Amino acid sequence: MEWILYVISILWLSVGVCLILYTEETRGVIKGLLRQADPRLVAVWPALFGLALIVAAGVSHYPWFVRLLGLLAFTKAATFAFNLQNLGQWFTNWFLEKANDRTCRLWGIVVLILATALFSWVR
Repeated sequence: MEWILYVISILWLSVGVCLILYTEETRGVIKGLLRQADPRLVAVWPALFGLALIVAAGVSHYPWFVRLLGLLAFTKAATFAFNLQNLGQWFTNWFLEKANDRTCRLWGIVVLILATALFSWVR
């Protein structure tokens, strides 16, 4: 189960670094991936990450926090899948179109911190 947390941590580290260093390019890639996809298909990825985090939480020093991250991922998946009040589309449009570079870099820093913490908490 440790490898699940390591893989998720490395993916998050990669995304965080890309958001910090290559903000416009990363937003362009995300925009290209999300614009043509059905929101219900996009919801599969956070649901899989959430399930993986919940399953692998036991090998962490802080399983309650890893499970919380998994539940947040399920919440994100539900937001995209059921599209309540068009919230998933609104957030995507805000992040890709309206948010400035500083905001995207801040998200990159948050993701980088979470990934580093998750990586260091694996037993």
